[in-house]
Amino acid sequence: MSAVEIVTLAFAALVLIAWYLTYTAARLHRLHTRAEGALAALDAQLVRRAEACVELANSAALDPATSLLLAGAATDCLDAAADDMRGLDWAEGELAQREALESDLSVTMRHALGFLAERGEGSGVSGGAGASGVPGVSGVFGVPGGSGVSGVSGDPGVIGGSGVSGVSGVSGVSGVSGVSGVSGVSGVSGVFGVSGSTEAPDDAGGRVRDAHRRVQLARRFYNDAVVDVQHLRGNPAVRVFGLAGRAALPRTMEFDDAD
Repeated sequence: MSAVEIVTLAFAALVLIAWYLTYTAARLHRLHTRAEGALAALDAQLVRRAEACVELANSAALDPATSLLLAGAATDCLDAAADDMRGLDWAEGELAQREALESDLSVTMRHALGFLAERGEGSGVSGGAGASGVPGVSGVFGVPGGSGVSGVSGDPGVIGGSGVSGVSGVSGVSGVSGVSGVSGVSGVSGVFGVSGSTEAPDDAGGRVRDAHRRVQLARRFYNDAVVDVQHLRGNPAVRVFGLAGRAALPRTMEFDDAD
């Protein structure tokens, strides 16, 4: 083999190596950019979920204790979201703190949605003639002309979507007579001055569920992008030639987002 052939082969090998390194570096840059974009999208979906939880907590659809817990967990997540996740330090555990807050919100959110589901199942109110057997109303007196109201039970139940019991001293209601055939009434609101909302709780709960599903999808997409980056960063050529530069190695986001 002549010297010219050796030089030609060496030059071809160098060109091939340079092309491979350039291609790998460009691919690594694209994967890092994709991971950063997915992280920003995940951050935005987490903020929307927290805002939806705050709206649900303020909708009077939950009991006071659950509303307080949900609002507190959502507020903590919104406060943590003030810092862009792309600027947080992985090594310092800043994102680990965000993960813990989001997990706490997920647990509280599931409890709140479970409360809504149980209340929805128990909201059916049935009765016979004269509005008999209506649960959730107790101690009603001072109703002149209410000859048709009978069989009112004293069990605390659901009026207007909330557990209101022991309603007493209702006066000034006249001309109530001959009320019959009241059956299958659910989510009664505005009865004897007790006002409530039958649509807002369902709407708020639905928005929380939709926001949570988007969080699940965004986290899955981000974790897939991170796995691709980690796989390429493990390439010996990337480590030897330092193709990643000073870019931090991303890691997956791990927090409770189960339904």
